[in-house]
Amino acid sequence: MKKILLIIAILLSVASPILASAENDYSAYLVNEHGESYGVLTNEIGTFSSPSGDEISQKTIIDISSENLVPLNSNYRYSWDSSGSVRAELTVNFGYTYYNGLTHVKVNSVSGGWSSYNSTVQVSNSYLVVGSSGVTSAGGHIDQSRVYYPGSSFTYYPNFATYILPTSYGEIGANLNLTLVRGGTTWTLYLPNNY
Repeated sequence: MKKILLIIAILLSVASPILASAENDYSAYLVNEHGESYGVLTNEIGTFSSPSGDEISQKTIIDISSENLVPLNSNYRYSWDSSGSVRAELTVNFGYTYYNGLTHVKVNSVSGGWSSYNSTVQVSNSYLVVGSSGVTSAGGHIDQSRVYYPGSSFTYYPNFATYILPTSYGEIGANLNLTLVRGGTTWTLYLPNNY
């Protein structure tokens, strides 16, 4: 149990030192088994409010292709070549309420998926961490999380009951992680979508 909680904490806050940085514009990261990495630029991102006004949907779509990859290392032993390979999408539906004039948020549902359009790239593993960590309306701290192992198209309802006050000290959202094997090298795609 401790190992699972540690993995969740790492993925939601500091999956890598790069992921924790707020100073970059990358929506995802591609890292190989040798520690070589790329920032992945967003193809599409959007935020939509529900007609009832009590839910926000936030969608992120990325393509792993040469024009969307930004090198984060000075040189590469195993670089990603110019061909495209995988398109991934992650949508989080956030419910929200107000308490003492402050917006409190929870994850209502998560959906998304991926497709590979290059036969030389295999998606060998996937997992999705959905969670929220932060201060409740009662003033206490709470950590809520679920781990899923999705197929190439998915929708999950984590059934979180507690709304969280969004702060810089907590995370509310989801992280999709895909293991990609290409030419004998293993890469991990980290695609977060947080409030």
